[in-house]
Amino acid sequence: MEKAREKVDAFICLEALADKEVAAVLSRSHVAGKTIVAMDTDSGTLEWIEKGVIAATVAQKPFTMGFIGLKLLDELRHHPPSRLSANWAEDPFSHIPRFVDTGVTVVDKSTVALTPVVGIAPQALDVGTSNPASATFERVPLRNAWNEEGGRKRWPRDGEVSGNARGHRFCW
Repeated sequence: MEKAREKVDAFICLEALADKEVAAVLSRSHVAGKTIVAMDTDSGTLEWIEKGVIAATVAQKPFTMGFIGLKLLDELRHHPPSRLSANWAEDPFSHIPRFVDTGVTVVDKSTVALTPVVGIAPQALDVGTSNPASATFERVPLRNAWNEEGGRKRWPRDGEVSGNARGHRFCW
């Protein structure tokens, strides 16, 4: 059994829960020299990256996934295709893309401080571009991302001015 453990060089965790458990077990067992690659950017994963136990994580773009998915559904709803029996993957004139890459980012120890966390909102940003997917982020505690309005808390609205003279702000 000990030899079987020595043969494992890396752990690739394809969902957001296992990576923290693998990191905790390896840390408790004082096992070094193993590479852990995680998925998603929840706070526990980023803490293990900061400690150097997890080597990297793949950060998805859930806003972009949802936005593009809804855009495609809206397009199909308002401009239905003439033929429903077409092979959309092979048709060169298809109105539906064969593959949509919404983008990912690899987060490691050198970039972990700039990564938004699940449960921690990115600060409102002056994007200065029409492509929000290219924006960079700063980690800001969730409580600082809320604004008071009539005793209720709400998320900042898109385009809301928050200390920016030009008024160009982007809020997720």
